[in-house]
Amino acid sequence: MKELQVSVRRGGDKRVFAKVFAVNNEIGRAVREHPSLRRALLDLQSNVNVITVSLKAGDATRAVGALEASLRSFSKMNEERGSPRKNL
Repeated sequence: MKELQVSVRRGGDKRVFAKVFAVNNEIGRAVREHPSLRRALLDLQSNVNVITVSLKAGDATRAVGALEASLRSFSKMNEERGSPRKNL
């Protein structure tokens, strides 16, 4: 998160954008590979898109809020996935 705030203050660091785009691409791949998590993954992807837009606009507060929302999306995915079944 610190790297994100520093990047926004400097007007955007290309390495940060590259990382955000890489995450977005991986989410798209995960949607195709795990359709049961589609809703949570698309929610996560939406938050990642807000991070990108916020970084480009120089809005650190909004970017950090979207990052926090992204972390909540991960929690939702864990809840939707549920605990693994045991073979008895």
